[in-house]
Amino acid sequence: MFLEMEKEMKTVQETLKNIDEKSLIDNYLETYPVSLDDFEDEVTIGDARRYSQYRLHTYLSRLKEMKITKSSNQGIFFIQRKMEDGLGIGTDFNLVFVDDLKKKGLDANSYAYEFSPQTEIMGWWIADNQLTQRYLLDLLVDIMEEASFFGYEQENLKKELDTITTQIDEIKENPGKLVSFDKVREEFDFDKLNSKEDDLSNAALNAELIYREYSRKKELKEIIDKLGINY
Repeated sequence: MFLEMEKEMKTVQETLKNIDEKSLIDNYLETYPVSLDDFEDEVTIGDARRYSQYRLHTYLSRLKEMKITKSSNQGIFFIQRKMEDGLGIGTDFNLVFVDDLKKKGLDANSYAYEFSPQTEIMGWWIADNQLTQRYLLDLLVDIMEEASFFGYEQENLKKELDTITTQIDEIKENPGKLVSFDKVREEFDFDKLNSKEDDLSNAALNAELIYREYSRKKELKEIIDKLGINY
C-alpha cells in the first residue's frame, strides 16, 4: 500500500520541480509583498521586486537540486478549511507524520517544522487530496516561507537553536521567574468582557474550533484510507 502511495503522493521537491516557477514566485510575493524598508533609500519598488524574484529563483533552484535526507518518519503536508475572523471560510496548512497516523489515527498531531532541515522537508509528501491540490500554490508558498524562517540556506538556524537551548536552561534554573498570563493580563489592563459578551465570544470561538477540527479530520481520513492504515 505504501508503495502505491509513493506513486500517488509527490514529495515537496518533486512538486517544486513540476510547478510553474513564475506562478509560484508571483504567489509568494503576493502573500509576502516586497517592503522598501528592507532596501537602501535609492532602490525603486521595481528594482526591489526584481531582486526578490532573483533571490527566490535562486532559493528554489537550491531546493530542487539538494540531496534529500531520508526521514525515519514520513511527513505529509495537507490543507484543511477553517473559519477566518469574520471573513468567511479560509484554509490552513498542516504537517502530520505517518507514525502518528498509525498510533492515533484522526487524533494525530500537526507539527511546526521551521527548525527542520530543508533536506528533510524536501522529502516529505504532499497529500493528493482534492482540497490540497486545489490550493497547492498556497501550500508551497507556506513551505517556502517556513523552510527559510532562519535564512534561505538556514544559515541562522544553529544560532537560534543555541539561543533556545540557553533560554530553556535559564527557565529550568529559575522557575520562580515565570509569570502567569493572568498576571500579565492584570498588569496591562486588557479589555474585560461582560458576561453576555463573554458567552458570545466563547460560542464563536467554539464554533470555529469545531469547524476546524471537522475539516481537519475529514482530510485526514482521506489520507489514512489511502494509506490503508488501521488504528
